[in-house]
Amino acid sequence: VLQLQQTAMSMSAQWVLPPALLLIFSALWQEMDHLPLLVWMVLAAMVVTLSLANNRYNRRILARQTAADPGFGARNAANYALFGLVWGALPLCAALWGSEQANWLCLIISIAVLASLLVVFSTSKRIFHSIFIPIELQKLASILLGPLFSIELVLLSLLFMCAILLMHRTLYGMQVARVRDSLNHAAQASTLERTLQHYDPLTGLFNRTGLDAWLQEKFDAGKGDTPALVALASVVG
Repeated sequence: VLQLQQTAMSMSAQWVLPPALLLIFSALWQEMDHLPLLVWMVLAAMVVTLSLANNRYNRRILARQTAADPGFGARNAANYALFGLVWGALPLCAALWGSEQANWLCLIISIAVLASLLVVFSTSKRIFHSIFIPIELQKLASILLGPLFSIELVLLSLLFMCAILLMHRTLYGMQVARVRDSLNHAAQASTLERTLQHYDPLTGLFNRTGLDAWLQEKFDAGKGDTPALVALASVVG
């Protein structure tokens, strides 16, 4: 259930990335050296395409299976670690080859991407950490190396990292609890359905289906020569 939910949410979110890339490119064209920006754009377009293909593959695999995909975690962790490396490099590129305005813009973009991923990957600790760590480490490096360096900004960045991790832990716990409750309710409904198929809801005694099943069970357990006495009665009133 969690794998299906994550695949659906990530596919919806990733369709926003192509137009976002165009907006980023137009906003940074006058604020960064062109070659690093173009290289980053090509890499970002490649990882977006790879992520879309990976999600399509996830959907096909999960559609064929009734159980969880055992390779889902490792495959998606590797894919999104690459995604995090490329998108986390944007503020670092701005710190090395961009203006102060480009640095602020890229920091805002990095925070927005991470906030979106917090919701999209609230169903998996492993995949979220694989994308969270490279983005946050490169963002911190961009603050240390760029024109925005200050102790206050570094501390705010560390505080933001801690807050995101705590929020993800809470969201993940809520998702797991929701799925567990849903499965428990489904199991209870299935048990109730089987009970109503074999028992009368008013008296709690076997109905015809339950009696037939009970007799069949006793006949199957017998040797064929075991004596049995069956008394049938009808209660009126």
